[in-house]
Amino acid sequence: TYLTGQLDCTVSVEQEEVQPYIQLFPNPAEDVIYLSSLTNVASAISIFDAFGRCIYKGNSNGQSQFQLNISDFASGSYLLIVQTEHTFENQRFVKY
Repeated sequence: TYLTGQLDCTVSVEQEEVQPYIQLFPNPAEDVIYLSSLTNVASAISIFDAFGRCIYKGNSNGQSQFQLNISDFASGSYLLIVQTEHTFENQRFVKY
C-alpha cells in the first residue's frame, strides 16, 4: 500500500544573534587599529595576511582596550584572530 498526496510542513531554525567578543575599529584603517573587548580576559592576538602568513603575534595582557600599530603592514586585507582560554574569534580588516 502506498500513500499519495502532498505533505505540507515547514522546518525552521531560530538563529540567535551573538555579540562579538572583540570590536575592531576603524575598518578600513591606515596606521592604527583599536580593539575593544567585552571582558578583561588575557587574549592571544594573531594577524594573518592574505597569503596565510602570520605577521603579528601578541597578547592583550588582560586589557579590555588596546591598539595595534599597523603602519608597517602593506595595503590589503588581513585576518585578526583573538583567542582566550575558552573561545576564539576572528575578524577581517583592511589596511589602506
